[in-house]
Order: sequence, then structure tokens, then C-alpha cells
Amino acid sequence: MKNQFEDLTRRVIRSSIDWSGVGLRLDDYLAARFTYRSADEWRERIARREILVNDLPAEPERILALHDRLEYFPGDLPEPEAELSYRIAYEDDELLIVDKPGNLCVHPSGPFFRHTLWHMLCSAYGKIHLVNRLDRETSGLLIAAKNMHAAARLGDMIRAHAIQREYLAIASGDVQDLFRCADTEAALQACTVSRRTHADQCETRSVKKSPQDGIRTLSGTPLPSGLYLSRSADPIYARARLQNLDGRFPDSLADIPALFDPTNPVLGLHFTVNAAIGRKEDSVIERCIDYVQGDYAVTHGLLLSYNEEKDLSLLRLKLETGRTHQIRVHMKYLGHPLPGDFLYYPDERFITRQPLHSWRLRFRHPISGKLLELTAPLPEDMLQLL
Repeated sequence: MKNQFEDLTRRVIRSSIDWSGVGLRLDDYLAARFTYRSADEWRERIARREILVNDLPAEPERILALHDRLEYFPGDLPEPEAELSYRIAYEDDELLIVDKPGNLCVHPSGPFFRHTLWHMLCSAYGKIHLVNRLDRETSGLLIAAKNMHAAARLGDMIRAHAIQREYLAIASGDVQDLFRCADTEAALQACTVSRRTHADQCETRSVKKSPQDGIRTLSGTPLPSGLYLSRSADPIYARARLQNLDGRFPDSLADIPALFDPTNPVLGLHFTVNAAIGRKEDSVIERCIDYVQGDYAVTHGLLLSYNEEKDLSLLRLKLETGRTHQIRVHMKYLGHPLPGDFLYYPDERFITRQPLHSWRLRFRHPISGKLLELTAPLPEDMLQLL
């Protein structure tokens, strides 16, 4: 079911019946599809006319047909606690850029309605159109339009990949391990060959092997298909890779002194993951690598530092595509998942959410054409891991 937002006081949840629901009783469908209520609870709500089918009240034994429209009026539901704060990083007459905390839903979903960034922004600014999405536990920058014209322009820019999005993430383990191959130079050389060919294969779902297939790490683990490695032996060049395009170091990285040490041995280690992402079978929200049914997905990464005591790596990541859970899925695929990620690596020894931060946005203003470039400092729960 999809949340609909006619106003800020009443939530309406709508769903359209697909083939999986055809022939089922209404109460059985609701209980199986939305397991947060039992069949008896759903029957009570049907009796109270909180459920409509094709705009009319229905009986529990109603048999559902293809494309039947369901509406549910849940009333006031108890909402889980959330971090009800945000920072406006930029504002003008057309748009807002918001820095959100790590425990706040962007859109109404499940039990969350008032405890969402959407509800808070609409309460403060009137109708707001959120342009890009962040997972509830991902912190950092996102864009909101104040009118449909700006929203449409920004939507076109996202589809045209005209909005640069960069993230900071903390991954488990030492990502340098990807470069410690039994034949490192062979891996690096292989990864410079046929990169475009492999990308074409991914887009056409015809991937058979990647250039470094057969090359293994020192521990004997084969390098994942679709992984490309590069390395700069020049520390000055590697350090320059950390800079913005205009030559300045981003202010939000100034709190991490290791990044400004030209002798830092990890600088210059770059990787690209080109691995299609699809929905995991039997799961509504979980994603996985799927070269057959999945969508083309590319993530570029730069290793910034490594904390040997906690065995954690700090990464700077740039999205070429924007698939659901893309960074989380790609890092798990590489064998370095994000700790605290309840879906993909629920190790909460150091942090209770995935340490993923939307750190930098760079794009042209949709109306004026002015170049906008903003960064958001790392939140405290991520800084303490470094």
C-alpha cells in the first residue's frame, strides 16, 4: 500500500491488486500482505468501514479481482520515536536543501506519518516536493522543491544524471584487502581492460565474466565480478583526488586529520563496482546482486582511511546510478558491509544504524542555472568511529 498525503492530519493508504492477490478474500489478503495486523484485527477494521474497495465499503469475504483499488484510513497510529530535527543547508524561493539526521524517515511509511521529514517540512513551509530519497537511517543532504515547476526540472536532472551525489560511509574490515591480491599487478591491469564492454554487458544483462575473474586475494577469496581497481603511486595526486572540482578541500572533511597526511598509505586506492541490483526473492524491501533480473548499478569508491583498532574503513562514494540500497548492497557484495545495517549486516557493536552519510551535492539550480555545491559535516555517531 502507498501512503497518500491529501493533508497533514489524515493519512490514506492505497493499494492496487496485482496477480498475487487475485481470487483471495479481502481479509485473507490484508492479513497476508500487511502482517502488522492479524486477520481478526483486519476484520474489525473492515466492519468499521476503514477499508474501501473501489470506493465502496466491502465485506471480509469479498473476493478480490485484478486492479481492484483498496483504501485504508488508519486514523491515529502510535509512531516509533524518531530524531525530529533537521538543518536547512540552503534555501531560496524555489528549493530547500536539507541535512537530515540518521533516525528520521523521509516519507510517510509503515507506522511513520507525523514523525517524518516530509510532515515537518510541509508543516513549516507548506506543500513540499521531496526530489531525492534517503533511507531512514541514512543521514545527510537531500533536495526539496517548493513548487511543481522546480520539482519537474529537478526530476529531469536526476534522470539525466545532472546532480552529483557523493556519500561518506564506514565499512567493516580493511578495504585495502581488495588490492592485496596474489597477483596485484595482474588485477590492476585486468581492471583497465574491457571496462566499457563489461558495462554494456551489465546493461543488457549478458554478463558472463569480468576482466579479473580468476584473480584471488591473498586469503584465497576470488575478486567479485564487476569490481574494477585502480591505484595511484603518487601521494600528491592521490591527495588531490580528495579535493572538490574547484580545488578546495571540503570543510566537512577537515575534522579527519588523516585525510590530509600525504604519507597516508591508503590514499590512491580507487574502485568501481558495476553489479546489477534487483529485489531479493520473497522480500519486499531487501535487495541483492542480480545480473539476470536486476537493474544496471555503478558505484565509484575511494578509500580515505582505515581504523585498525575497530577494523573499519572510511570511504568516499559516488553514485553513477541511484538504485534502492545501492551502496549498502554493493559494499556487502564486496565483502565489506556497513556495520549496524539491520538488513545487510546487523553488527551493532559500534553503531546502531548503517554509517552512511549523504555528504555532498553538486548541481545547477533548476531555475537560475547557478552552480550549487554543498557539503554536510559527518554526524557525531560516525565521527566517533574514526
